[in-house]
Amino acid sequence: MARMSATVFVTKLGAAERQLNAAIRMTLANEDELAIHTVAASAYRVLRDIKQKRGRSDAFDLFASGMFAIAEELATGKRGSTPATFVPSLVQIVESIRDEILSGRIRSFEEMPPVKVNDEGRFWYDFNKPFNFLKHGATDNEDALDLRKLNNEELLMRACADFHDVANRMSPEIEIYFIYSCGHLKDSGVPDNIRADLVKATPTQKRKKCVAWLRNLKASEPD
Repeated sequence: MARMSATVFVTKLGAAERQLNAAIRMTLANEDELAIHTVAASAYRVLRDIKQKRGRSDAFDLFASGMFAIAEELATGKRGSTPATFVPSLVQIVESIRDEILSGRIRSFEEMPPVKVNDEGRFWYDFNKPFNFLKHGATDNEDALDLRKLNNEELLMRACADFHDVANRMSPEIEIYFIYSCGHLKDSGVPDNIRADLVKATPTQKRKKCVAWLRNLKASEPD
């Protein structure tokens, strides 16, 4: 009698995690940036949608984190004034956040009250242009993609942050990608010996080190 194979199901979150992990491994292997972008953007879109269903807007988080950073610099004296390019309504928002920080009522951007993000649809239209170019061919087959707009590092960092937000954990790949992207910075929290290795490493050496660290991290996981 022929043996029946088991049916395997995957959730949306599980699929996004696998795609994101694959995009990170492709990055560490220095594979084609267009392929990396396609896989990473697919994961990010699913994670963004899950987050939206849970009442969180990624556009708001991006806007809020930027406003909070400027307000915090004003509150601590690292910045003397708001950027000259800010319109009066934006200046008012930043200054109100600064006052809340000084009073102790706000300690992170997650504690900020909701702020309307103007033209959110336009923001995502522009952000998704490279991904849409790579997945469609019927209506724009004569177009060309400006590779300078293919910011895979930003895309992967956003996807990693969203996965942590919705899953409340990190995969080994995400942990290593954080080290790969930020481990050379003094305030990254990465141990000094690892940071020293990254600072003096060439791009190729850095990727190889991170691949080895990822292999060891995954080997230490329980079965």
